[in-house]
Amino acid sequence: MDNKLLKKIVNIFFGAALIQGANIVLYMVLARLMPTEEFATYRQLFLIQAIVSAMSFSAIPTALLYFCNDSKALRVKWNYIKSIFILVLILGVTIAGVIFFTRETIALAFSNGKLVESLKFFAFVPLATMFVSMLASVFIVIDKTSMQIKVAALISVTKVISVTSVAYLYGDFQNILMATVLVNLAVGILAIFIILYFGVSYRLKFSVFKLFVPRLCLYALPLLLASSASILGLKIDHIIVSSLLGTSVYALYTVGAFEIPIFSLIQSSISAVLIPKITSNIKNKEYSQAEILWKTASYKSALLSFPLAIVFIIEAEYIITLLFSDKYSDAAPIFSLFSSLALLRIISFGLGLRAMGKTNVEFYCTLLYLISSGLGAYFFTSYFGVYGAALWLVVNTVMYAIFISLMTAKVSEYNLRLWRVYPFELLALTCLVAFVVCYTKLVNINEHISFVISLVEVSVLWCIGVKLLNEKKLKKNN
Repeated sequence: MDNKLLKKIVNIFFGAALIQGANIVLYMVLARLMPTEEFATYRQLFLIQAIVSAMSFSAIPTALLYFCNDSKALRVKWNYIKSIFILVLILGVTIAGVIFFTRETIALAFSNGKLVESLKFFAFVPLATMFVSMLASVFIVIDKTSMQIKVAALISVTKVISVTSVAYLYGDFQNILMATVLVNLAVGILAIFIILYFGVSYRLKFSVFKLFVPRLCLYALPLLLASSASILGLKIDHIIVSSLLGTSVYALYTVGAFEIPIFSLIQSSISAVLIPKITSNIKNKEYSQAEILWKTASYKSALLSFPLAIVFIIEAEYIITLLFSDKYSDAAPIFSLFSSLALLRIISFGLGLRAMGKTNVEFYCTLLYLISSGLGAYFFTSYFGVYGAALWLVVNTVMYAIFISLMTAKVSEYNLRLWRVYPFELLALTCLVAFVVCYTKLVNINEHISFVISLVEVSVLWCIGVKLLNEKKLKKNN
């Protein structure tokens, strides 16, 4: 992996990390200040936004990277960016209207009447979020990823300071909601301004727009359907828990199901930068080069992600109490289960199919995932409560990863095999280190000291294990 590519990944990673970190700080503060049911309602609003974004927008950044890879001319790239800008604007306004007029139905699905009034104001937040999310892809296309960190820092500071200030000064749900809506609209307008500012010298040609939109739809629609099925598969447990067990129990579940975003940030940052390169390799039938690049990236991701996952799994109760207060300590087992998904997060399993332009195949895979998620989550939640819902999500996600890996291999005529990309040696090391640390964990001592000891143990054992693996690999190569 060359230095320029690595620099892009680092810029995108830290930009996304700043925004996600701000969200964590915000949720930590609000979980402590807001009553349980109000905090659950607040989280449900952003769950709705995540689902809506996945069903309407999630394919667009990938499609932008995919099409801009075909052209070296900046003028053509800006025609693509501005075409997508217009589509996102139309799409966002339409979605805002749909949310506003169907808010009673949405509230019924979540068994939470407070959402009816809240969605009146929150309806335009997904539109603003779409433009903010689009920025990273635009910066990659125009080769200005260093701007992502500066913009993300501004957005993060603005969000945290404004909403937490209102929460401390006033404390009631309505004021916190209005502050959240206004600050999201403000950063959305900022994102629009930045995109238009950098593209001011490049006029959109209507002829390009007419030709590009059908191509975009042909590529993005199956991917959009796949993303919708995937996010619904990942989030349907939230809807079912809320509907079957009530808002108070959902507050507990949403805290436990809160995945520390470091894992998805590492994977998404790498994928965003690698999509053009892997796409180019696959189009040129250079499958071995694509595998080598992907394997290197996943191995480096796992070096950081896997030891962190061990700490989060073993010290789940400490971390949940530290972040959200002891009133959510019962969410620790759920947090452990969700943290184990980090072992899969190092690879975007649909990336190979997207790079080959086989987004329809990914859609069929994720549709099966959605169906099994819904049926399994309903059964496990009904019989085993919130812990059953979390357990099924993990099991179902593992099965999905295996299935889509097999489909990728079949579509590529076994030239692209994800089991050769995944770092199984580091997975084995993870299991060994987790067992040793868990078995030697001291009880009846100060919780802070216990956490530090676990952290040191994991770090030392991980470094020793990685060193031994590298020595073994070096001897094998010689």
